[in-house]
Amino acid sequence: MTTRPTRLFTLRLWQVVQADDPSVLEWRGKVQALPGGEATYFRGWAGLIERLEELLEGGGMEIADASNFEGGEQ
Repeated sequence: MTTRPTRLFTLRLWQVVQADDPSVLEWRGKVQALPGGEATYFRGWAGLIERLEELLEGGGMEIADASNFEGGEQ
């Protein structure tokens, strides 16, 4: 039996009201690899998939600037 390596992540999700249309909510989040701590922020579900793929490939992700992702204005 062959065992594949396991990767662990923490995932934080929240919704933000879009500045240009207050009636629209946008999903944002942070995914962090464990135990190494590599982290990145994303917008939308497609962004989550992209970031997970990058972390799984070991693409040397750096912690992104969260100022545009924590719900603040851009």
